[in-house]
Amino acid sequence: MGWVFMVGILMVFVGLPGVFGLADVSRKNEASAAGFGVVLLLLGSVTAVVSGGVLWGGWFCSGIAIPTSLPDNAADAKDRLNGLGFENVEFDGGDKAVLVAGNWSVRGSDPSQGTTACGKDTVTLDVSK
Repeated sequence: MGWVFMVGILMVFVGLPGVFGLADVSRKNEASAAGFGVVLLLLGSVTAVVSGGVLWGGWFCSGIAIPTSLPDNAADAKDRLNGLGFENVEFDGGDKAVLVAGNWSVRGSDPSQGTTACGKDTVTLDVSK
């Protein structure tokens, strides 16, 4: 959770002026605030790592290969990508809404077929009727 990390940064910077004698406040109170901030920073960092690098832009992603050949049927292609581990598969029918994926044919994908992407990334299938 990103807010834990951000509050930790704030607490460290709130506490540091007193620790270094730059503010006219009790050093004990400021040192406590800085120490609490460090704890929140560590907690936020651990949370980010455990949750798959949410704060770090997906650094902790194990790439999944997008097959070079996908089924022609859009519904079947989506099922195949979901089976490989892609959580977000969308359809792009141009100016038409894709209501029943089984009625559409796959022309390509973004990211391109034959490349790798994170399982949490969105894969968009370019489809036509």
